[in-house]
Amino acid sequence: MKSIVKETEKSEYPKLMISKTNGQIVLFEEREKGTVVYAGTSNNDLGWTSDVWIMDCFEDFYGEVTLSND
Repeated sequence: MKSIVKETEKSEYPKLMISKTNGQIVLFEEREKGTVVYAGTSNNDLGWTSDVWIMDCFEDFYGEVTLSND
């Protein structure tokens, strides 16, 4: 039997985060910079991008988001 371990440096971004208030899910490419991938009950449209998100309003999202051309 053989076992190989390769450790890599963990990058915090990109990651999905969800709004604590309206269910909006944003794909963050770096801190404060991301794109809406699920609008929830927010006024932001799918695909809306900002580089001034307020990070205290979000928490990590551990589910799945499926995008399609439907």
